[in-house]
Amino acid sequence: MKLPASPKVAEFDRRPLIEKGYYPAKLVDVKEFKDKDGNYVEGKFGRQIILDFVIYGKNKKGEPTEPLVEELQREGKGKISKQIVISKFVYHQYKDRKTGEYHTAITANSAITKVCEALGWKFDPEGEVDFDKLKDKEFVEVNIDDFEAKAGDETYTASSIQGVKPFKKKPAKEETTEKKVEEIKDEDIFLEHKEEIQKIEEKKKKIKKDLDEGIITQKGYDMALEQLEEQLLKLKKK
Repeated sequence: MKLPASPKVAEFDRRPLIEKGYYPAKLVDVKEFKDKDGNYVEGKFGRQIILDFVIYGKNKKGEPTEPLVEELQREGKGKISKQIVISKFVYHQYKDRKTGEYHTAITANSAITKVCEALGWKFDPEGEVDFDKLKDKEFVEVNIDDFEAKAGDETYTASSIQGVKPFKKKPAKEETTEKKVEEIKDEDIFLEHKEEIQKIEEKKKKIKKDLDEGIITQKGYDMALEQLEEQLLKLKKK
């Protein structure tokens, strides 16, 4: 796996907060998760990389428009506009607890592999991922949710990326009576299964929390998440 070398360190500024939902996004930077001295920040299961995504707005057709920006107040500089960048942390090396050896996390069904595939990479068990070739290339769809971030002793609400999927442009359709009927039908289906959908979403949040706290492994999380996504898909097809 190729990872770009960079003298930069992670910037621990206040993280942005945007409305929860699905957004178009593009990968703009990839770096290993290290401290200011260049040492790896070890996670519960190994080593991580940080994927930085610029978040885009979208029009009524769901097509990407311009990058979202936030107004920041900098001491002595007044307000400045900055593109909204939200990071996704993923394991790229798992640590064997018995031997202490590190193994690649890029396996057939791992979280990092799914992100790479969403960015246009095709899985090859004998290959490698060159992130330089994936940056600023394909739009992906990111699922934005809230999480509790910390800045010193302060805890505040910020946005995080829960999932990354391939961006699928919705086909243009003429506004017809048939389309309006179908839209009403979809809305009725959602309302009918609203409680079930909410329960599934709560389970997704719980397993993410269990992963962060080390209660379940990355593999266990991936399997559980896949099952929950399948349940959501079945509800939409009813």
